[in-house]
Amino acid sequence: MKTLNIMTIGEAELEALAVGANVLGSGGGGDPAYDLLIAKENIGLYGPVPLLQVGDIDDQDLVVPIGYMGAPLVCLEKLPSGLEFPLLFELIQAHFKLSVAAILPFEIGGSNAMAPFSVAGRLGLPVLDADTFGRAFPEMHMSVCRLAGLSPSPAFIADSVGNHAVVSSQDDYQMERQLRALTTAMGASAAVCTYPMKGKQAKQTLIKGMLSLAIEIGKAVLAQGGISLAELIRPWQGEVLFSGTLVDIDSRLEDSFLKGKAVVEKGQQTWAIHYQNEFLAVEHNGSYLATTPTIITLFDEENGMPVPIERLRYGLSVSVCTFPAPVIWQTAAGLACVGPEVFGFESIGKHK
Repeated sequence: MKTLNIMTIGEAELEALAVGANVLGSGGGGDPAYDLLIAKENIGLYGPVPLLQVGDIDDQDLVVPIGYMGAPLVCLEKLPSGLEFPLLFELIQAHFKLSVAAILPFEIGGSNAMAPFSVAGRLGLPVLDADTFGRAFPEMHMSVCRLAGLSPSPAFIADSVGNHAVVSSQDDYQMERQLRALTTAMGASAAVCTYPMKGKQAKQTLIKGMLSLAIEIGKAVLAQGGISLAELIRPWQGEVLFSGTLVDIDSRLEDSFLKGKAVVEKGQQTWAIHYQNEFLAVEHNGSYLATTPTIITLFDEENGMPVPIERLRYGLSVSVCTFPAPVIWQTAAGLACVGPEVFGFESIGKHK
C-alpha cells in the first residue's frame, strides 16, 4: 500500500464528523452520539486513525465497507456491545484467506460514518475517505456498487451477542431481503459488511472524499460564527426551504424500517416530511418540494444542530433544508435505483 495523502482522525475530527454525517445523512444512518463515544474511546486507547485517499491503496488490496443495518429508533435502546465488528472481521478474513487492507463506511449518514472508527484502531486498519452511498438510504442495494455491477456477495452480518452469518446471493435485491430478515431476527439492529472489493474496484466505484466533506461541514456547523443558516450551508449548495414547529409525528416500525411522517407548521401553513429510515420527500399542499435523492436535513432552530429521525419530537422548532445528492444519483440509472418513484412518490423532475 502506498503512504501518500495521509491525514489522521483524532477526537476533534470525530466531533465534526458526527455533526457533518448527520447533515449528509438525510436524517438517517442512526444517531451517532453513542458511536462517537466508542470511537473516541478507541482513539484514546490506540491513537489517531489514518484516513487514506482511495488512490493510496493498491489494486489488489481487500477493501470492505461496514456499518449498521436496522431501524434507527431501535438502535437508541439496543446499543452495540463491541463484539459485532471484530466478529465480522474474523469472518471476512477467514473467508478470503486475506487480510483486510482498509475499511470505510458503506454510507456517510449518522452512526454509520462513525462505525469504522469504532474498530479501526483496535485492528490496526486505516479508513478510506469514501463511501458507497454519498448520503444515507434505507436499503443496502441502494449503492453505487450496484450501479457498477459489483457482486454483493459474500455479505457478513453479526449482532451484539455473537450471532452471525455469511450470506451469498448474486442478486442485489435478494441480498437485501436476506440481510433484512436476519437483522429482524437479531432484534432489528446488526453490523454488516457487503460489497467487499479489491482496490482496483474501489478506485473505479467509490464516492470519494465523503468523510473529509462531512468533517468540513461539521466544523462549520459547530463554529457557526453568528451567520444565518442560509449563509452557513451555502458553500455546499444548501438551501433553506422553510422553518416551523413539529406538530405531529407518526412513526411505525415495519420490517426493520422506521417509517412515518412528520408535520411541520408555521402560521396557517403545514408541510409533511415523509421518511423510511431517511427523509425521502417534503410535501406541501399536495405537491412535492423535494424528493430523494436530494438530501433533506432538519436543523434544530435552538442549537443549530442537525436532527436525526429518531430525535424528532413534538414542539421542536426546525429549519428544513436541502443539499444536492452526488451526481451519480441524478442520472437515469441512479434515479431508477433511489429516485422518488422507487418509494411511491411522484417525480418532480428536478433533483439538485
